[in-house]
Amino acid sequence: MGTEHATSLHQLVGAGRSRLSLIGAMRTRDVSRPTPGDVAAAEQRAIDLIAARVSGRSRWTPPEGSPPVH
Repeated sequence: MGTEHATSLHQLVGAGRSRLSLIGAMRTRDVSRPTPGDVAAAEQRAIDLIAARVSGRSRWTPPEGSPPVH
């Protein structure tokens, strides 16, 4: 591996072992999971956005070069 790649890898991985314990990492993962209410709200938001797009009430336009939306 070249010096440039080794430096980049070091920047990604860090200088050593994480200070976060396995238990701490597992708790963080559990806390950051969406609740059933979060999932339901996201699903409803997606449905609302699609309905607005289909009915012409949305001002959103796809980025240039995107495939057509039907």
